[in-house]
Amino acid sequence: MQGRRQLLVKFLLMIFCFVVSPYCFSAENNKTLKIETDGFKGVKWGTDLSKLKDMELIDKTPGGRYTVYIKRNEELNLAGVNLDKVQYISCEGKICDYKYFNGISIDITGYDNYQKLLKILSSQFGQGRLIKNDKTQVNIWKSENTETNLWFSKDKDHCALTIRKK
Repeated sequence: MQGRRQLLVKFLLMIFCFVVSPYCFSAENNKTLKIETDGFKGVKWGTDLSKLKDMELIDKTPGGRYTVYIKRNEELNLAGVNLDKVQYISCEGKICDYKYFNGISIDITGYDNYQKLLKILSSQFGQGRLIKNDKTQVNIWKSENTETNLWFSKDKDHCALTIRKK
C-alpha cells in the first residue's frame, strides 16, 4: 500500500510540473528572449504588413523596394530591456529574395541594455562572430532561417538589434 501511495504522489507531482512549467518558464515571467525563426512577436516572415490593422507605414524607399512600419501600441520592452523604437521592414521589389515582411530593426539606448541582450542572444545562439573597433562592436549570429546582428556604438551609447529573414 505504501509503495502505491508513493507512486501516486510521484505521478501527481509529475503531472503538476508538466502543466505548470510552461507558465513558470515563459518569457513574460523570467525575462528571457527567444528569437523566433519564423518571424517576430507573432508576425510571420512573408506577411503583407500593409494588411495588418495595427501597422502604420512610416517610410518608403525611392522605388518602393523597402517599406518601414511601426506597430501601434508596441510594447517597448523585450525580455526586460527597454526599447526606444521597433521597426518592421518589408521588401517588395524584384531584388528581394523574400517578399513582404523580412526584417526587424530595434533601437536601444545604453551599454547595460546591450549587455543584457548580448547575454540573452549568446545563451540562445552561442558566442557568434564579433567584429569591433574603437567605437563600434557588432555581434553576428546566423541560423538556418535568420541573421541576427547586435550593434553597439560606444561614442553614442546606442545599441541596435536587427533580425532578418535569410
